[in-house]
Amino acid sequence: MELIDPLVPWEPLVTRSIIHLLEETGATNERASSMLGYVPKVHWKDAVRMQMDEMAVRQKSAMRMHKPITP
Repeated sequence: MELIDPLVPWEPLVTRSIIHLLEETGATNERASSMLGYVPKVHWKDAVRMQMDEMAVRQKSAMRMHKPITP
């Protein structure tokens, strides 16, 4: 996808960055707490759910998945 990105008018659905985000890191809240002193106030699943609910209220149209075509 990165190779053809300059040739197509849409953004790639899969990029190297997304692949890195999908890798298992072994990160846990317990580890973050012990290393950084981080203590979450909201469970991550609840935080994602709240974000999706807010987007449903505020987002008036679907996000564009392509670059604008300019003449």
